[in-house]
Amino acid sequence: MKKSVNKVKRNTSSILYINILGRSIHVFHLVLIGFVLFAVGYIAKGSIESVYVAQNGVFTKGVITDIRQSGSKGVEDYYYKFNYNGIEYSNLTLHLSKNVGDTVEVVFIKCNPTKNRLKESLVSTYGFFLKRNQNLKQE
Repeated sequence: MKKSVNKVKRNTSSILYINILGRSIHVFHLVLIGFVLFAVGYIAKGSIESVYVAQNGVFTKGVITDIRQSGSKGVEDYYYKFNYNGIEYSNLTLHLSKNVGDTVEVVFIKCNPTKNRLKESLVSTYGFFLKRNQNLKQE
């Protein structure tokens, strides 16, 4: 005896589905894909910028100006500043063991000093690009 199976066809013409290239896609899936693409792009942008700074930057001396705890786990943000052409620039970084007033080496792009990183934080991940950098002389 054969069982009869009722196949229920899903109604994909509802308001929560969008027809793209002949396929019905749920709006939630589009939002999820968009979020994932944004997150990947955001992470990649920071890495690409760090590689660019490591490979093309020059360095100068800076100073740690503040240490603040952020987040629920108390991660420490280290704020630093440096001067270039009489203008003071600042940024923050994580994972240092420095004190306020300590001197640090800052790698930055000459034509856009707002793009800067601490040399110490670039060494572990982007050391290959730092070694290839011919501009690493103090400004």
